[in-house]
Amino acid sequence: MSIKLPWAVDLSGKTFAFFGAIRAWPGYHGMGVVSALRARSAAVNEGLSDELDYVVFGEGREKGRAAALRKAGKMREKGASFEILDETAFIYLMRPKLGGTRFHFAGELGLGQGVSATSPEALVATLGAEYSPKVDADLDFLVLCDRRAKGKAAAIRTANTLKEQGAKLRQISEEGFMELLATQAGAPETAISETSASPLAELVVALPGITDPRRIKRALDMLRKQTMQLYVDVDEEHAAGIVRSQTGYSDYYSTRLEADGRYSCCDSDLYDCMGMGGKVCKHLLVLMLGLVQSGQLPAATARTWLAAANKRRPPTGKAGKDMEQLLAETILRYKAAEAGELDWRPTETVPEDYFAY
Repeated sequence: MSIKLPWAVDLSGKTFAFFGAIRAWPGYHGMGVVSALRARSAAVNEGLSDELDYVVFGEGREKGRAAALRKAGKMREKGASFEILDETAFIYLMRPKLGGTRFHFAGELGLGQGVSATSPEALVATLGAEYSPKVDADLDFLVLCDRRAKGKAAAIRTANTLKEQGAKLRQISEEGFMELLATQAGAPETAISETSASPLAELVVALPGITDPRRIKRALDMLRKQTMQLYVDVDEEHAAGIVRSQTGYSDYYSTRLEADGRYSCCDSDLYDCMGMGGKVCKHLLVLMLGLVQSGQLPAATARTWLAAANKRRPPTGKAGKDMEQLLAETILRYKAAEAGELDWRPTETVPEDYFAY
C-alpha cells in the first residue's frame, strides 16, 4: 500500500530516461518506478536527447545499456545539461522528506531496543526526525515492529482511534521503516554521518542491501564477544588491517578493501580466507564496522566501497599477486609492531557498542 509523503525534491515537469531496471526500488512507494514518477508530475521518455533532465542507469542488465552510458557521457561533454544518475543516486533523488517528522514504535525492532547505536531514538535521529514515547494526534509514523513488546497492542488501538478521528498518522511495517532508513542513507555524495546521531547505525541498516546478511551476523558476533584490537591503515583510497582470528584456523587475518571495490583477505600464512567465497568476508566487515565506529571512516564511504566490492570477486592472476603483496606488507608491518620495532597502535572495539544488533 502506498503512503503519501512529503518529497525532498520537487520533480514536477522533469523528464527521465532509463537504461537498466531499478533493482532495489523501495516498496513503500506502493507502485512501480514509472508510476511513481508520473504521480509526482514527472515524465519518462525513451532514448537519449538534450531535452532530458535525468538519465538513470539501473543495475539491471539491458541490451544497449553500456552504449547508452558512453553516449550520455559524450553528450554531457558537448554541453547537454541532463544529470546522469546510477541506481543509488536515483533512489536517493526519490526519497521522502522526513526531517521534523515524529515516529513511535509498537513492539521491538529486530535490530534491538536499548541505549545503543540501534535504539529507536538513534535510528530516528539518523533520519533527522524525532522519537515520540507515545502515540498522539501529532504523530506522523507508527512503526509496527515484528517482535512483540509491552504496549504494542495498545499503541495500535490508540492509532486506529486517532485515525478514525481524522489524525493523519501513517502505520508502516518494520521492513518499510528499514527501507526509509536505507533510502535516507543512500546519498551518493553526502555523508549523512555528519549530522547523524549514529554513523554505525547508518552503516548497519545499509549492509543487508549490500552483502550477505549471514556474514554481517558473523562479523557482529565477533565484535560482541570480546574487546578486539584492530590494527588499521586507512586513507582516501583504501582500508587495510589485521583482525585477530576467533576460530583457531589462523592467529590473525590480513584484509583489505580499496575504493574501487577490489578486496581480499588472507591468513597469517598468506592463504586465501576461506570465508570469502566470492564476497567480502566477516574479517573485512569487522574492519569496516570498527573503522566507522571509531570515526576513522565515514559511514557513507564504507557503504560506497562495500557496494563496489559487491560487484566484484577477489582478484586473480597478476591482480591477485599484486593484492597478495599488499596483504603481505600489512602482515610485515603488524609483526614489526608486535616486536616493538614499529609504533602502530591498534584501534580498540568495545562489545557494548554492538550489543543491540
